[in-house]
Amino acid sequence: MLIKIRREYPSFYAAASMWVATPLIALYASLYVSGAYTKPGSVVYPLGMATLGITLALAGVCFTVPQFVDGSKSLHYAGEKFLHSSLLLIQSVMLVYVKDAMSGSAWWPQHRGLIVTVQATVAGLFALTSGGAAVCWYWAFDAANRQMWVNWKRRIESIDAEQTVSALAPPLKPSDGVLKSHQDLAKEITPDATKA
Repeated sequence: MLIKIRREYPSFYAAASMWVATPLIALYASLYVSGAYTKPGSVVYPLGMATLGITLALAGVCFTVPQFVDGSKSLHYAGEKFLHSSLLLIQSVMLVYVKDAMSGSAWWPQHRGLIVTVQATVAGLFALTSGGAAVCWYWAFDAANRQMWVNWKRRIESIDAEQTVSALAPPLKPSDGVLKSHQDLAKEITPDATKA
């Protein structure tokens, strides 16, 4: 005997994902941004490159959803935001490189007023680019996460509806005229040579 289990949508996990896990990503991103500029490039580069790789991979996943699929607009929006975030991440890592190059230069100590102005400008640009990257990443992740939960709920509902319909409908028999054998179909399609 085949036991059919009714699938349930995990409402608790969906709420926890959207209202707890996603805001934690925003908190972590803001902590990373606030501390990244003061760290040396040897610490920031590997983490920045790993973040860039993950961001580009998520953008690629979002863009592979075909246009005709329900919710594809939300996922394509998320892909665009992931791409924006990746561009801003690249700029942020470049600014960390500029900061390191300035601090290691022998020319800068002789021009104290200039170095303070340039460092403040680079720090401000870093805050803008990395903060923008974090905000874009958050928006993208939130949009993709919400759409995935909506898709999951829709899929569970369609599976349950199919199981309900198949459980209520009697099984079809060839005598009902709905199911036909291959021979019957071939007879309908092939003209009878004796009538010609």
